[in-house]
Amino acid sequence: MKKKKPLTKTQHMENAVETLESQKEELSDSMDSSDHGTMVQREMMKIRKEGKMIENCVTDTHKIIYEAEKRVGKKKKDTEKYTKDKWQ
Repeated sequence: MKKKKPLTKTQHMENAVETLESQKEELSDSMDSSDHGTMVQREMMKIRKEGKMIENCVTDTHKIIYEAEKRVGKKKKDTEKYTKDKWQ
């Protein structure tokens, strides 16, 4: 069995930096996904308030979800994230 050489201080720091950068990227992606979900939920509430689409069954709910996703599109950031009355 081959014995591994211990990491030098420089190698250890490089590995730590790579790990930190990958964690930051993963967190950023997770936040974007969460923001998108929140924007879709908010848009669904707006659609229901409009009253144009009646929600009687699961299929109707899916239509509302589809319409909300279409309206939100591929926005990356939630622009209404910190507004006071965002759920009204």
